Amino acid sequence: MQFPKEETPHRRYSTNLSSQQTRSTCRPFYRAIVYVGLNRKDQAFEWLEQAYQEHDLNLIGLAIDPTHDSLRADPRFTRLLQLTGLIPHVTQLTPRTLAVGTTFLK
Repeated sequence: MQFPKEETPHRRYSTNLSSQQTRSTCRPFYRAIVYVGLNRKDQAFEWLEQAYQEHDLNLIGLAIDPTHDSLRADPRFTRLLQLTGLIPHVTQLTPRTLAVGTTFLK
């Protein structure tokens, strides 16, 4: 099913994110996913940072979850992975130092 640009499920959901009820029930990690889908990287990173501050356990799959592929090239993503301990703090990141044995890097 094709949605008009302004009627996509992500867009409808994002307009409801600011409501009082949604603010208290929608976890930051899931808000970030909506913004990734909308290609709003700045907002996605804001919510991922909030998820980190709240110690959200959903962040544990961040390094391999394909949902976040569009964010991987951004230095903020690497920083977030380092903060969560999902990758080591190193000066020069290479595929070997990032994820030995995983396939999320090409």
